[in-house]
Amino acid sequence: MTFRMIAGTAVLVFLASAHGEESTTSVKASFDVCLISQAKVIAQYNVQPDKVIPISDNPSVSITKICTGDGSVLVTCGKTEEKMVITQSDKGC
Repeated sequence: MTFRMIAGTAVLVFLASAHGEESTTSVKASFDVCLISQAKVIAQYNVQPDKVIPISDNPSVSITKICTGDGSVLVTCGKTEEKMVITQSDKGC
């Protein structure tokens, strides 16, 4: 799957999520492509650096929480699973 398709999927999840709900999607992606997509998702939110919280960053998993004005977004990249998981929630940071 290409970077553009993964980033596009992420944007669709964010746009489709209604207030008061949690929305999760996962797509198959290599770890390197997932990390690039993760950075793009963070950039799309255009939040201050203190609103981007790295939860785990090691050679096999990267989990980042983005605090948004109306909730939070969790972006997870798993090397072993070759998967990107994005969860948008109305729960803040």
